[in-house]
Amino acid sequence: AARPSRPWRLSGAGSRSQGRHVCVNVKNIDPVIERMDAAGVEYTMSKSGRRAVFFRDPDMNTMECLEVSS
Repeated sequence: AARPSRPWRLSGAGSRSQGRHVCVNVKNIDPVIERMDAAGVEYTMSKSGRRAVFFRDPDMNTMECLEVSS
């Protein structure tokens, strides 16, 4: 199936103005970023300095992967 057009911008992702979103905790964000780069997924690093990335799923929902220590 074709991906929907992208009428949104990720430049503001990570700010409190993004509203509600799903956050998945990961032990190491680097493999997540590598896989998203390889797949051509657009993402934005958190502007807060946290080790986190924001992106959109195929249904255009905002998603976050946040690196947490174990």
